[in-house]
Amino acid sequence: MTTLAYNLKWPTLIDIFAILYCCIDVGISIFRYTFLGYNEMMQFASFAGLGGLNFVLSWGGTVGSYVIQSWKSTNSGSDSDVKSNSDDPTLDKGGVTLEIPENDVNSPQQSRNFRNIMTTQLTNPITIYLIAIFFIIVYGSIRYSTTFIPFYQQNIESYAAHSLVKVGCVIGSNNDVENKYYVDRTEELARNGSKFILWSEEVAIVNSTAQYNDLELSIKNISQIYKTYIGFTYYDASSTSGIAYNKLTVVSPDGDILINYAKANLVPLLETGLAAGPKILQTSTTSDFGTIGGAICFDYDFPNVVNQASNNVDFMIQPSDTWGNYFCPTAAHHFRVNSIKSIELGFTLFRCCHYGFSGVWGPYGQPYVAVETVEDLILSFDIPLHKRVKTVYGIFGESWAWICLAFSILICIIMLALTFLPAHMDHLRKPIKRLFP
Repeated sequence: MTTLAYNLKWPTLIDIFAILYCCIDVGISIFRYTFLGYNEMMQFASFAGLGGLNFVLSWGGTVGSYVIQSWKSTNSGSDSDVKSNSDDPTLDKGGVTLEIPENDVNSPQQSRNFRNIMTTQLTNPITIYLIAIFFIIVYGSIRYSTTFIPFYQQNIESYAAHSLVKVGCVIGSNNDVENKYYVDRTEELARNGSKFILWSEEVAIVNSTAQYNDLELSIKNISQIYKTYIGFTYYDASSTSGIAYNKLTVVSPDGDILINYAKANLVPLLETGLAAGPKILQTSTTSDFGTIGGAICFDYDFPNVVNQASNNVDFMIQPSDTWGNYFCPTAAHHFRVNSIKSIELGFTLFRCCHYGFSGVWGPYGQPYVAVETVEDLILSFDIPLHKRVKTVYGIFGESWAWICLAFSILICIIMLALTFLPAHMDHLRKPIKRLFP
């Protein structure tokens, strides 16, 4: 019972937090990102999501607490007298010294003692944790090494992409420039063969309906002439009601509007003057990129929006701005955090960021390209395209956290029952102890 208590105490609290994280719009990053860079461990996110990584890490903290407490108990000296007496094969009783014969190594008693020792070692919190870590790493290794990189001596021709697609980013400027400047930069990328062009977050400024119509018409002309997809972003203050939005619009090579999305999760303090859009992920099926979905920067910190990509989205786009002038350490951390979503949900992530990292990550979280981008530039890169990979997390969502919480509540009830059941209900206590000794 002590082992169960140690294994479940802190993970229970973290699971409760994970559920609150999914049910309440907190949109923050916590310590699970310690595993960033450990590909085999990070693959566990495809099974249990980031809540599963939280569980593993918090469980490790619990085991560490157990080690410290065990060490203190061992060195406290409280057992020294008992040990000295137990080592003496004689027992003084009423002034008469009795010799206690040592058990034969093959005696039933000795065999039972050995089994008890082995059972204790196998049910030790450290052993259980190491076994769990072993299976998590095996799962991640198999997933990463037999899918993204096929297993054992396969010719690279058998799994290399047969064709690459060029995509490009338009990164906004800190200076006040006209929208036409970004339209010209977009045409430059289209002329060079980019098949999908994405702007970083809030590149253009639209103050009227006429201004928006001019911008949209210019983008549609480029997309139709060069047969390219364009995702352009803008601060939309064209409404006569005075409401402003942070918008992303995606245009197809035929000039059709595929996505017209307003940022649903606004950054506290920094975007107080904006109105949030509906928390519905917009998608569109295309012949070139599969099913496309899009959300803006901070939206990727919220499962209530991005997890909708589990509905067969192949290619997710993310215009972003990580405010390098204000929160300098955020840039490197934020892009790595967002790339985990590609592991969780099995899509390819295309990200263009002002003051951050731009690039593309595959459905196993593998980076195709990651480039530091500051401001006022365009860039393009060739990438392979892969269909969405189905994941356990994509199907069952946050079920892991709910199951852990339910199991933890069950254990708490059992512990309370063993503690507070009255004497006349011992017939219930005994079967519980047989299940949880």
